[in-house]
Amino acid sequence: MRKIPILLILIFFSFDPPAFSQTLIDNSSPPNKLRVFIDGCDRRDGGCDMDFIRTEITAVDFYRDNQLADVFLLINDNRSGGGGRQYQLIFIGQQNIHAGRTDTLYVNNKQTDTDFEVREKLTRFIKLGLAPFVAKTKAGEGIEINMKTDAGVLENEVQETVDP
Repeated sequence: MRKIPILLILIFFSFDPPAFSQTLIDNSSPPNKLRVFIDGCDRRDGGCDMDFIRTEITAVDFYRDNQLADVFLLINDNRSGGGGRQYQLIFIGQQNIHAGRTDTLYVNNKQTDTDFEVREKLTRFIKLGLAPFVAKTKAGEGIEINMKTDAGVLENEVQETVDP
């Protein structure tokens, strides 16, 4: 008589409901947001403004610990010969599906560019560099990419002048 309740309790706890175990172990679904760590962003030059970058790029989570981040972004900046600045953006995938993936982008600015123009351009290139990484997350489903260029920029480059 005693054996039946104990046997029933053991049987009850030995069952593993498939739906519950699937949600705990399922690693095949993409993460919600990309975790990014940025190093080398110096506010003294006026172009690399972390507050501006964080407010403009909301499809990722910015981490303060590089060991927890999926992508490590290293920003190097150097003065160019004409007095402007060149930023080197190195994107390094550290873990999960991004491990081993790297990419490098260069952002060139003129000496006459304002701080606002520099930070806008730098942030735009950071977005471009993060796009392939974000595409593999759930947040990537809500991203819209505009591949149009300004018509005025193209007309100025193609327009020929005739010198009599």
